[in-house]
Amino acid sequence: MHQAESTHNTVRRKFLAGIATIPLLAAGTRPVEAESGSDAVLLRHCSAYLAIANEIAALGYDGTDEQMDNLVGKQWVIMKNIEAHQANTLTGLKAKIQVIQDYLPDYIDDFQASREATEMKLVFGLMDDIERMI
Repeated sequence: MHQAESTHNTVRRKFLAGIATIPLLAAGTRPVEAESGSDAVLLRHCSAYLAIANEIAALGYDGTDEQMDNLVGKQWVIMKNIEAHQANTLTGLKAKIQVIQDYLPDYIDDFQASREATEMKLVFGLMDDIERMI
């Protein structure tokens, strides 16, 4: 990747990360509390992911590209761990939904998918429905 492209991507990620976390902060989203039981590991991973999302939001435009890349890299590792765990409780399911709601909008924007596409509306609608019910 060329340096200019790398810088553009980092700046774009920083901007999008800031915007994407505003609804989470406004809605009072906080990291899920880890509990014992079948979803304990999943909940710890989701909580760690959301804590980093809050760090990214707090950094805003004051953070360096290196800081942002470091935090986004940590999120990626945690997300791979979340992917490996199936939710076994409603609490685990809600925690996964919170992570997806945080990550998916930026993913769609970065890869120039349309949030207005029927498929994306279906995914977001399903997550909203499930979260509202649990």
